[in-house]
Amino acid sequence: MLLIIIQARIGSKRLPGKVLMRFLNKPVLQILIEKLKKIRVKKLIVVATSRRKEDDQIIKACKNLKINYFRGDLKNVAKRFYQIVLKYNKCEYFGRLSADSPLIDLRIINKIIKLRNKNYHIVTNVFPRTYPKGQSFELIKAKFFLEKFRYLKTNQDKEHVTKKLYKINNVKILNIKSKLNFSNYSLALDTLDDYMFYKFLFKNYKDESFILNFKQLIDIKKHYERKN
Repeated sequence: MLLIIIQARIGSKRLPGKVLMRFLNKPVLQILIEKLKKIRVKKLIVVATSRRKEDDQIIKACKNLKINYFRGDLKNVAKRFYQIVLKYNKCEYFGRLSADSPLIDLRIINKIIKLRNKNYHIVTNVFPRTYPKGQSFELIKAKFFLEKFRYLKTNQDKEHVTKKLYKINNVKILNIKSKLNFSNYSLALDTLDDYMFYKFLFKNYKDESFILNFKQLIDIKKHYERKN
C-alpha cells in the first residue's frame, strides 16, 4: 500500500487559510484529495497538520471527507512525517505533497509511482526541478526515511522534511525531468494573484480543470496574465 501524506496548515504567511479556500463549492483540500483518489494503486491518504487551534478547521474538513489525519508539532514537520510513517508501518513508500497544489498533474504522480519498485531511496521531480511549482511530488522509501530521520536536526531540516535527505551519502535518487524547463512557472496556490487565477480557471473551465495537464494549465495562465 502507498502512503500519501499531504502537508496542510491554516497559517500561511502569504495567503492565510489557502488550503480551505473554496472553488466549485469545494475547499482546496477536498479538490486535491478527490484528485489523489483517482490514482490507480492501493493507497492511504493522511493529512498532516499541527496541533494549533486554528488548524481545527482542517481536522473538521478531514472528518467531513472521511480522510485520515495526524496532528503534530507546528514547526517540526519532519517529526510529523516520522510519526505518520511509524504509525502506518506496512507502507513501503510514502508520497509527499503540499495541500496548496490542487492542480497537480496526476500524470506526474503516476509516472513517479510506477518507478517505486526500482532500487531508489527517493523518486522525485524536484532534483533538479524542471516542473512548475505546484507540480512537485516526492516518493520516499519509508525504511530509508526512518533510518535517516536522526540527521534532520536544524530548523530548516525540520521544516522542509526532505531537503537534507538529498545530501546524505550513498542516497539513491531518481529524478524525472520535463523535456522543457518550466521551473520558473507556478501553478500552486500561494499568493493573492494565484487566488485570482484560480477563480478565473475554475469559473471558465469548471470540471475540465481537473483533467488538464500542467502544460495546458500554463497556457491558460499565460492567457489570463495577458488579459490582466
